[in-house]
Amino acid sequence: MYDVAIIGAGVTGAAIARRLSRYRLHIALLERCVDVSFGVSKANSGIIHAGFHHAPTSLKARLEIEGNRAFDGLHAELGFPFRRAGIVVAAFSVEEMKTVDHLYAQGLENGARDIEIVGRERLLALEPALSRDVVGGLFAPSWSRIDSSSLWSSPPLSMACGFSPPGRPSALTGRAMRGRSSPPLAKSSPPDG
Repeated sequence: MYDVAIIGAGVTGAAIARRLSRYRLHIALLERCVDVSFGVSKANSGIIHAGFHHAPTSLKARLEIEGNRAFDGLHAELGFPFRRAGIVVAAFSVEEMKTVDHLYAQGLENGARDIEIVGRERLLALEPALSRDVVGGLFAPSWSRIDSSSLWSSPPLSMACGFSPPGRPSALTGRAMRGRSSPPLAKSSPPDG
């Protein structure tokens, strides 16, 4: 018998399994597809948001900041391709700079790392293809975009295959849907046998 069954071995399911493996639990990670991350995670855009787009009181803002910060450690530990690319939000008028100011204040309140208001020259240095009509903007160096093929193959696979430390039984099965199961994708000994 298992203490926890996690349905879905995409980015979220694999991360949950990995986190729960720190405890003395018997964990089953179930996936309906033929491999990890063949569902929603495979179609993910791979954007690691910097945390300035959402209201400070929102759960989304908090989770964006926590998730963004977690990627450096996950990258170091699991070795998937990842680099901080940064993002610019360009303003082409004084009116648009008011929106940039709002995003900046919101980002600071959310705890976004290293965001800054930048002038025209700095923006053009960061992004030479921008129109010369730009007046200023926001630069968020912690924003990233992970290659989607890396996103659905490396992190979830690393997390799913490595979620169980030695001596802690767990399972990764092939198909779990409507109470039926196909042959397992991979499986270790169940905890009771």
